[in-house]
Amino acid sequence: MVAQVIALLTDFGERDTYVGELKGAILTVNPNVTIIDITHNVPPQDVRAGALLLGHAVHAFPSRAVFVAVVDPGVGSDRRPVLVEAPHGACVGPDNGLFTRVLWEDASAGPHDSAAPSPLPPDARAWRLTNPAYWRRHVSHTFHGRDIFAPVAAHYAAGVPAAEMGDPVKDLLRLPFPKAMLLEGVITGEVVYVDHYGNLVTNVPAGMLPPDAVVEVGGRRVEGLSSHYDGTRPLVALAGSHNTLEVAKPGGNAAEALGVGKGVPVRVTTAAA
Repeated sequence: MVAQVIALLTDFGERDTYVGELKGAILTVNPNVTIIDITHNVPPQDVRAGALLLGHAVHAFPSRAVFVAVVDPGVGSDRRPVLVEAPHGACVGPDNGLFTRVLWEDASAGPHDSAAPSPLPPDARAWRLTNPAYWRRHVSHTFHGRDIFAPVAAHYAAGVPAAEMGDPVKDLLRLPFPKAMLLEGVITGEVVYVDHYGNLVTNVPAGMLPPDAVVEVGGRRVEGLSSHYDGTRPLVALAGSHNTLEVAKPGGNAAEALGVGKGVPVRVTTAAA
């Protein structure tokens, strides 16, 4: 595949040289590619958050984009470096669950499920990266993003077939994501992410929400659904841009106002309940 865009998602932050070195490694191999930063502010070592954000982002890109995703607390261990081809684009990074929401959009699971290898969907293929001819000459044990993933993505975007860079694999690690439940008219879910604005992003699909929803989170009740973040009320509940329930504070930060964060329970009933 020849690709014009390589998009980056990492937990590297902006203070150090890591992002710049990642881009330099790509451009050394393929100086004609366009590099897009999705984000480098995934919470450090939070693979689940990285998987959620990557799953959101891939839909905004052309299907021939290549994604380098590096949230890799197990770098240097026996976790597999992989290249994945999926309908929404190709991904390069660690096999640690980071590609869960790219491969399995409905990755919901029960509260006691754990991460486990899962067979690839029929429309996806993957390779374990085993051919050092497509890596940097010197590979650090602690920076596979620069030394393996970046050059592999650059070669792949230039047209090198995946099969030349590794061996095919039939499964990848799949992370369980908590599923919102409806029981006797009550929806229970949880906050799965807090965005830059302090909005509480939940796992409750917008399609589950009744028109007269009453949302309870952090000891507060929000009655009714809004179509936007603005308003005079202390808190608003709405369907966010990725089609799940969010709770926001107009002109402020809901997470700080409520003193809550990821994992906090959310309960949705109706005004008549």
